[in-house]
Amino acid sequence: MDEDQITSIFKDEGMMKKEQKDLEKEKLKLYIGVDCQMSFYLFDKEFEFRKFCYKAIKSKAWDNVVMLLIFLSSIKLCFDSYFLQADPESPIMIASNDIDGLQHLLHLRNGHQADCHWTCDG
Repeated sequence: MDEDQITSIFKDEGMMKKEQKDLEKEKLKLYIGVDCQMSFYLFDKEFEFRKFCYKAIKSKAWDNVVMLLIFLSSIKLCFDSYFLQADPESPIMIASNDIDGLQHLLHLRNGHQADCHWTCDG
């Protein structure tokens, strides 16, 4: 590998700051391989929310966030299996219910971002 290839790898991995011309090239790469113009028959390719969802799903952190949510949900299920008979008014059960609500919101947000990216009217 030559120096340019190594520099490019470091920039892609976030180890080096990208130059302005590299950032402009990335803008041009948006929606490569996505032929549809409208997502959910509602969001065109220039709609900011659709761009945000697309970039979020394509980011390297997306898989890590999903795996973290799955891990936390698994821990919560283990916790719930040991506290099935607990008093619903106890502080630990109130906190458990709050955590459930938060997890539902996070999973809903994750699913919605994926749907906005992948759903297409052709």
